Amino acid sequence: MNDPNNLFSFPEEGENSFFDLGSTPGFNPFAADEEESVGLTTPPAEPPTPVEVKAPEPTPVEKPAEPMAVKAQTETQAAAPAAQPAGNLLEMAMQKQEEADTRKAAAPIFAQPPVFKFSTAEEEITDPKLTFEGLRAEKESDFPEFADGSKVSWSMTYGKIVKQVSDPKKKVIYDLKKEIEASKEFVDALKKSKDKSPKCIVTPRVTAKSKGRMSASYKGIFPTIEDAQASDKVICFVPSRDGQMYELRKTEQGQFITPTANMLSFDEVKAGFIPALPLIPYELIREIITLFRHLCATGSFGGVKEALAYIYWDKEMQRFFTYIPQQKVTATSVEEIVVEDYLYDTSRFIHYADIHSHNTMAAVFSKTDDADEQGNRLYIVVGRLDQFYPEITVRICNGGTFWPVAPESVMECPYCDGDFSDEWLERIASQRRFVRGVCLP
Repeated sequence: MNDPNNLFSFPEEGENSFFDLGSTPGFNPFAADEEESVGLTTPPAEPPTPVEVKAPEPTPVEKPAEPMAVKAQTETQAAAPAAQPAGNLLEMAMQKQEEADTRKAAAPIFAQPPVFKFSTAEEEITDPKLTFEGLRAEKESDFPEFADGSKVSWSMTYGKIVKQVSDPKKKVIYDLKKEIEASKEFVDALKKSKDKSPKCIVTPRVTAKSKGRMSASYKGIFPTIEDAQASDKVICFVPSRDGQMYELRKTEQGQFITPTANMLSFDEVKAGFIPALPLIPYELIREIITLFRHLCATGSFGGVKEALAYIYWDKEMQRFFTYIPQQKVTATSVEEIVVEDYLYDTSRFIHYADIHSHNTMAAVFSKTDDADEQGNRLYIVVGRLDQFYPEITVRICNGGTFWPVAPESVMECPYCDGDFSDEWLERIASQRRFVRGVCLP
């Protein structure tokens, strides 16, 4: 008898089977495939009714914890709005930096003043508050075609940028220049341009032109026509031997030369002498005249009637003094003048004036005087020495040209210095009160 506890024991014939493989439906681990089971005659049992078995829900698998930095970044990205791509931000930053660098490099260009340009004339505009209308009025005297402001329009050309001026009366030239410099259009054009130092050009346009004059910065005065033609000036003035001043204008058409008609080009100049030293003291002049009178009256030295005196200024002592040079004289002339060497020291002494006498003749400079008196100084002649009040004439020589000077402009006169008794004035006033019946102070 087999051991019922032995699962692998087989029952003997006639015994009840504890493990009936034939009668018990189910899985037979020892059964072979049907094609190989030739001894199986029992039909297979009916399959059991399938019972619906719900599959157990899968247990959720917990994801490993993310690092704190990654988690915080994820939360920040989720909370923040959609940002520009990193490439765009970098490009924008680079463009901004490039523009800042361009403006920094262009600072010397921005510091340059705008330039007025009309025809072949150019001049810098230095007034930062000047309007376009103010510039027109300023240039009207040089360009008469600017007289009618309604016919003058303005533009500003700065590199590749051209701006038309709509309100020239209010628009300040420097303000428009700054507006152009602040624009991105100007900076971009500056980066692309070959000219890295463009000028800011202010240009007027006149709808009805007339002949006119130009500014002092582009005009000049020249001694000869050759000098004027060789110069870089647009308008040149040249004096002529016929006594007229001629105007030469250089244009693209050619050179125009005519007598100048508009004398506003020149300052009014008056010939004369402007002393840099004090008036010559009257006492000094009086002593010299006393010497001349003596020579004229007595005929000293064999009838000599003329003589010469020099007047010097001593820089160190700050005073005038008289010097009588060694001289050979006649009744009508002075010759062979010898001056001591120390007076040639120009660091201390200034030869200021020559004064000579014409005895009893009029105080008129002679042809001989004209030939002798060629230095740049004062020349004084004293005549009519036989009269109580002699005649005095003064002139200057300037490069060989003589010009009369009023004596009182260079010397003290006897009638304008000295003093008198107050009693004299009182007596004169008293007499006037008696005659006219008017009480004077």
